[in-house]
Amino acid sequence: MTETAYLAHIEPGKLTTDKNVRKDLDLTKEFLASVKNNGVLEPIVAYPDALNDGCFRIHLGHRRAAAAVEAGLATVPVYVISERDASERISEQLVENVHRAALKPAETAEAYKELALFGLPATTIAKKTSTKLAAIGDAIKVANNPTAAKVLQERQLTIDEALVFAEFDDDEQAIARLESAADTGRLAFTAQVIRNERAEAESLAAARAEAEATGFEVLDAVPSYDDPKYRAIGRVFVSADDLSTPVAVETALDEAREDLRVFVRAVPTPYGEPTKYKVAYALTNWADHGWYATDYGKPATGPLTDEQKAERRAFRENAKLWTAATHVRLDWVKDFLQRRTLPTDITNLPALLFASRDLIDYRTRKIARDLLGLADDYDALKTFITGSPAHAPHVITALAVAGFELNLDPKKGWATDDALTPLYLQQLSRWGYPLSELEENLVKSAASSEGDAA
Repeated sequence: MTETAYLAHIEPGKLTTDKNVRKDLDLTKEFLASVKNNGVLEPIVAYPDALNDGCFRIHLGHRRAAAAVEAGLATVPVYVISERDASERISEQLVENVHRAALKPAETAEAYKELALFGLPATTIAKKTSTKLAAIGDAIKVANNPTAAKVLQERQLTIDEALVFAEFDDDEQAIARLESAADTGRLAFTAQVIRNERAEAESLAAARAEAEATGFEVLDAVPSYDDPKYRAIGRVFVSADDLSTPVAVETALDEAREDLRVFVRAVPTPYGEPTKYKVAYALTNWADHGWYATDYGKPATGPLTDEQKAERRAFRENAKLWTAATHVRLDWVKDFLQRRTLPTDITNLPALLFASRDLIDYRTRKIARDLLGLADDYDALKTFITGSPAHAPHVITALAVAGFELNLDPKKGWATDDALTPLYLQQLSRWGYPLSELEENLVKSAASSEGDAA
């Protein structure tokens, strides 16, 4: 039998529904905005409703029809067919959805680029496609960058991941490291390691240049606390009777300029941030000026063994990797806490912390505020909860994360023997956080130790 079908524009309210294989219509904010701005572009398929005169029962397109009602559209395009039986309805709904393929990220990026080439501003593209403006800009940046566009085409990456390659496209070694990391699912960690390496190298180079510019002799290393010849100026005191008052730099410049030296040293940085360097002063011949430096005994003698050198190299490398992992971990938690709905087991982490550790100091609240994107104000957490009680789980989780993080050494947290840390990392992993290699090793080592104990 030949079917007579036709296209009509019908009010969404006249479309009735039957059972749909899609249980959750998933009417996202972006999808609703697209329907409101552009209408329903693909016709809904429906047939005359025998039980409701003038209405049409939806065969395909339940999600589009529901969005049209939400968006307040006057009419939608409907392809009117003859009635189908239940088996045809289910099979055709499956075919429509199971075999539908989304655009690949590379195709999406190239399409945005072409729209931009036609002269459409990013704001217009964002409005037409109901896409966040930042996502449009990132996609165009990737499409315009040969390195990023190439990896997006060749690998199963998101546009955000491809954007990382654009960031380092001037460094062949970095690109090779990123490609290797993409294969193991640890692209974000490797990218952060490279960023930290660059930042540290730039800070070190700037500090060394500043040291040279002082005109003083530059020491090759930081003087040890018991160096018999050079001491950092903070370890030289005005007298043996006053070990609370070190010699001031200004005093040394006036009275012992010929005995001043400079060196470059690392300075404390915020938790999870790369090392920074600054110029510091050292003194020699301090006794000639009537000053005093404590005698801690003779320094250790003898060169380091090969094993000791290897241990130190491994420690430095792991400290670098842990710093990067901490940065990535905290960024992930920040994004996680932006979710409107948190996992049903969200209380696990606070319960684990609050049952095991003392609560709560100013440092915990400070980190929690940062994780939630709140102002650095003492009452910000209280104001946030009272103004939005539904976010209480977010606040309690941020406080718990802060409590765990404060117990981790920023440089050697990977070597902790604290039994709670692996449980903390394991819980983050259950929520979707991709563990770095050091973090994964920590979790596995703890599990192995528990197995041995059992």
